[in-house]
Amino acid sequence: RASLQSTSLILNRAQEDLIKGVERVAKDNVLETTLTLENTEAIDEILSQQRKVLDISMLAVFDLDQQRIASSKFKSKKLVFDHTKSRKLQIAKNEDAEHYLIYSAPIEKKKKPLGSIVGGIQLDDDKLTQFISETFHAESMFWLDDRLILSSLVSAAQYQVKPPPLARMHAFRIAGKEYKGLLQSLPLGEHHFKYGLLLPMAELEQALRKTFGVIAIIGTALFIVFLALLGFILRRISRPLNTLTGHARQLVSHDFMPQADAGLRELAAASQDEIGKLAESFIDMESRLHIYLNELTVKTKAEEKNQSDLRIAHEIQMSMLPKQTPALAANSRFDIHAEIAPAHEVGGDFYDYFMIDDRYLCVVIGDVSDKGVPASLFMAMSKTLIHATTTLTRALAQTGVPPHEILSRVNYELQRDNERRMFVTVFYGVLDTQTGELHYSNAGHHPPYLVSPDRQVTPLAILGGGPLGIKSEARFQSARLTLPPRHVLFLYTDGITEAMNPQEEFFSEHRLQTCLAAMNGAAAQEMTQQVLREVKAFVGAAPPHDDMTVLALCFL
Repeated sequence: RASLQSTSLILNRAQEDLIKGVERVAKDNVLETTLTLENTEAIDEILSQQRKVLDISMLAVFDLDQQRIASSKFKSKKLVFDHTKSRKLQIAKNEDAEHYLIYSAPIEKKKKPLGSIVGGIQLDDDKLTQFISETFHAESMFWLDDRLILSSLVSAAQYQVKPPPLARMHAFRIAGKEYKGLLQSLPLGEHHFKYGLLLPMAELEQALRKTFGVIAIIGTALFIVFLALLGFILRRISRPLNTLTGHARQLVSHDFMPQADAGLRELAAASQDEIGKLAESFIDMESRLHIYLNELTVKTKAEEKNQSDLRIAHEIQMSMLPKQTPALAANSRFDIHAEIAPAHEVGGDFYDYFMIDDRYLCVVIGDVSDKGVPASLFMAMSKTLIHATTTLTRALAQTGVPPHEILSRVNYELQRDNERRMFVTVFYGVLDTQTGELHYSNAGHHPPYLVSPDRQVTPLAILGGGPLGIKSEARFQSARLTLPPRHVLFLYTDGITEAMNPQEEFFSEHRLQTCLAAMNGAAAQEMTQQVLREVKAFVGAAPPHDDMTVLALCFL
């Protein structure tokens, strides 16, 4: 395609040079003078010189009657063209059927017409094909109005073929040989001039193979150079990365010790790029990790000690709760059992039951307002005061002291030096194991339920009085209740009814009453354990937020 475009440029330039040259000769003063003198030999000499200067095929002068006066090439041969189309490119033929691209211009002297001059380029001149062959190393074919007029391969008279479509590679078979070629068109006046450049298939294939071979060699060489360069770059990049990677693997073995960073510090000092910055960040990170691990070790040891202390506190707290003694188990007048499920290692819930003497059973359940260790200490103090006050009162033969008086004495002691303003809700009762009469008082605690054998669940009446430990002048009330045989007094803390599931729903008093009503004739231990099972099933995966304590007392 490049050769076709170059050929097109050459032909266009030849047309332009022809037009300019003829116009210049038409204005030549010597020619005008010679033509006026009608000196034919002088005119021939001028035309011959000008033709050589213009490097064209022919140059002729015609008079006003369109008769040739002189010519630089052929003198006797007739040249056929349209004399009326002055200053226009056209195709002319002579008697030998040679084709010329001609251009004519009028010759005037002082605006008086003297004749015309015609210049032409022979289109079917072998010099054209020879020039193309030497310049582009290709064969050529030329068509004028779809008729072959010139070819470097065969005689145009012997081989006539119409030109194939333009701008598309076309196969030719000429004199038994295969050629590939492209065609281009060039307008010459009113005529269509087409030309094509052809290459033998064998030479074309050989050239392609040679080209592909050179490309393959160059490509292979470039690929090898690329691989070598890539390997060099990768080694240069990977060497510091390997240093970082190796150091990362050894972090655990040297416990992030800063003195193990010597190689990394050298890398950070030697590299000013991203690798160096990464090494500096690595050193800084390791230093921070070393400090953090030391702090974490200290915190972990402290946490372990704290957990150990909490476990011991839990064991101590649980040991303070009453156990089922043989004396209690042997008593045939009542059945009692309690369960506690702390939300944490230590908590504020507690219960107690003990025989004051051979006849009277004391039953207590309480819930401290706070959580954790402070609550457990306040709980221990509350339980101890209640137990000691009850026992001491009986020891002093004060048998007539009512439950609310016991709570008043305990409240007075608890509110003294109570800087944290902690308090405890308590249900306190004394059961006459012979008659079933329960003498009780309530200090702000949830009223217990009385569960009958026929599944009736009834809460005890609410008595006046707030929690213990707030006001020294707090007043409490006592009440009496006779437990019918096989009736159960069920005590609990708010951790039961306020237990929450993942949907943030409370277990509630209603669910507790339904649960108690379903346990017809159950023993005290079975009743307490079943209630805890149902509450835990209701809570599911939700974390506990409060202690849960239950106590069941059945009068037999």
